[in-house]
Amino acid sequence: MNSFKPLLDERICDSMYGTLNSTNVFSYDEELKAKHSQVCAVLDRLRHATAWINTHQETPKGMDAPTGLMTFMMFASVVKDSIERLREEFGLSATIFDKGHPDSCKFFKNVCMGEPLSIPEEGCPTDDAFFQYFRSLVFAHPGMVTRSQGILLEGEVQYCPFIVERALKRYAYEPDDYVGVMIYSSVKERDWKTLRVRFSVLKDYLKSRYESLGLVLDKVNKKIKESTKAWKMVKVDSQLPPLDQLKFMRDEFDKRCDDWSVYETQQLIDLLECPCTLEVNQSRVKMFRQEIVDSLPALCKAFSRLDYAEYFSIVNHLTEIEVEESRKLNYTLRKIFEYLGNPDKRDWATPDIDMIAKDFVCKWVKIDQRDMPDSEIKMLLTLACYYEYGKHQPIKREMGEY
Repeated sequence: MNSFKPLLDERICDSMYGTLNSTNVFSYDEELKAKHSQVCAVLDRLRHATAWINTHQETPKGMDAPTGLMTFMMFASVVKDSIERLREEFGLSATIFDKGHPDSCKFFKNVCMGEPLSIPEEGCPTDDAFFQYFRSLVFAHPGMVTRSQGILLEGEVQYCPFIVERALKRYAYEPDDYVGVMIYSSVKERDWKTLRVRFSVLKDYLKSRYESLGLVLDKVNKKIKESTKAWKMVKVDSQLPPLDQLKFMRDEFDKRCDDWSVYETQQLIDLLECPCTLEVNQSRVKMFRQEIVDSLPALCKAFSRLDYAEYFSIVNHLTEIEVEESRKLNYTLRKIFEYLGNPDKRDWATPDIDMIAKDFVCKWVKIDQRDMPDSEIKMLLTLACYYEYGKHQPIKREMGEY
């Protein structure tokens, strides 16, 4: 049973997922828009890789060493490479990636300076370079390793015949968590030698690279913060006609790629813009539209505060197509709105509209299906639901009354 604490904090990946799914920053920001698919792909791969690594932290030993180390290095490479590419795409760096900084070679420096590599301290490669080299050996088997990474000598070619299974602990005082590979080399001093690395150091290195995902998350959150600050400075001109105020907010939401807010706002615009063809309905329609106009101050305030919950609450109060549940009409109402405007299903709505009209709509407005456009029928049904349900009574809100 695995008794290790998680090596890779999955909350970092989850935070990135949360940011990706809770904001549309990857839709409206030009820099992030092109990276959306890459970020999604990286996160999906990371979630799988981190889950495996966190449950396989024991040092690979004995007969399980070859399979265990190769599998670990495979998932470690997924973590390291995917985050590295993402970080580079965002133009982000830190001292651990800076070849000239001591932080860039703090994990494997001792391995490089020791046998069998014996690299002078001033020539030690970065941790990333050593990881690439060690990965090549673990994966190579009879394939040759020729990419220098600052480790191979001039003209040197290395092969790795196998992963060492045992006898990696040489002295009693040493920790028993080494993994290693056998090296065949064209350089005599390195030929037929075992290269040892502490598995705990490999894990610490991987953890540091995984946590660099936080650099990307910080940049995304910074962009969200900047956008939020800019949006809060956008105010609706109260001197504009009511319809223009709504269209201004709709267009702003559209710039922000906020499709749901565009839809919600468009509902109110449609209620104000659609025709009222029957004189008998004029008075009631005028009253209903005044209710929408009266809600604008609170709506504009919620818009400026980016208080989406309040914004949607106000819109829904005016547009919700429901009456008391006990009357068992809400399903019929929903189907009517689904069929209206749909040429293939429009005829299905006709008997339902007649039934609803006789039940309660006739108390508020008159519907003539022969001559009315669907948009007007929708408006009149919305109006009837609004008054039938008693929502025209003033309600108090945190931001005032309307």
